[in-house]
Amino acid sequence: KQEKIASFGQVSSNIAHELRNPMAAIRNSTYFLRLKNKGDSKTSHHLEVIDRELSRSDDVIQRLLEITKGETLRKQPTDLRELAKDAMTYSNITGNVNLALSFKPQFFKVNLDRILFRQVLCNLFLNAIQAMPEGGEIALVASKLDNGQVLISVSDQGIGIKQKDIKKVFDPLFTKKKDGVGLGLSLCRELITRHGGTISAKSEENQGATIEILLPEE
Repeated sequence: KQEKIASFGQVSSNIAHELRNPMAAIRNSTYFLRLKNKGDSKTSHHLEVIDRELSRSDDVIQRLLEITKGETLRKQPTDLRELAKDAMTYSNITGNVNLALSFKPQFFKVNLDRILFRQVLCNLFLNAIQAMPEGGEIALVASKLDNGQVLISVSDQGIGIKQKDIKKVFDPLFTKKKDGVGLGLSLCRELITRHGGTISAKSEENQGATIEILLPEE
């Protein structure tokens, strides 16, 4: 397991470095297309989307590289509503999944590394969306516990996880998806651990799944 984790860290670092070359080429091509654009608003909009997502991806890559080098998180009080909506916009390409947000007992900000926790939510939302090919609802509930800890649960209405796989889903390279590589949830666990928290899964096959994140007292 330790060898897998070490290998995962090295592979992640290599991938991050390699991604920057094609991203630079895409950014240069976007700049060229913008110069050639004759004021078409739809084209301008999509070029702006490309630029925005390139910047977002570069931020994530930079933060992941910093983490692999042992740098500390950049925590700040974060509006989880805005962060979740941002992550959902990025993940919900087909638009057939709804996101329901709630706080208990009332709205509060959460002390997070905004960029890295958004990546956690993106991974969780993408998994939930893929588990609901016909669409459905993702429910995110944030609760402030009596001991000051924060519990964040993300639930879907999808196909669920087999009980024999529950304890394996966060292991590096474990996947049941045809085209999966088994890095999404293991990255989530790594980032949550660095936040000082824990992450776990609950599920019944064909009855959806719930991912629970427990963060330390702020």
